[in-house]
Amino acid sequence: MGKLGRSEREAGLTPFNEYRLLLEGFEAQQRERWELARWICFNIYCQNPYIKPPKAQTVQAYIRFPWEQMTAEEANAMKERCHVTPEEQAELDKIFNAVFGDKKV
Repeated sequence: MGKLGRSEREAGLTPFNEYRLLLEGFEAQQRERWELARWICFNIYCQNPYIKPPKAQTVQAYIRFPWEQMTAEEANAMKERCHVTPEEQAELDKIFNAVFGDKKV
């Protein structure tokens, strides 16, 4: 069972429920390792005097993982920060038409 460290024989004798629990435990361990690595990187980032503001204020703002949901407040704040000028919109439309032509997507 590859990543779970079982032999082929053990894999054949493992009930599905046990396999599911092993897999969930393995994924939780991987997430914990990723979150620890992110925390270390965030601390280094915060202590670096050469990074100009605005610095990320939270670990999730620094790097967000796919399994973390964005709160409504964060989504609204991000929406407020993102603006597309009419010139940018025209350029994006030009690129879109060059790639897709007159096709409706």
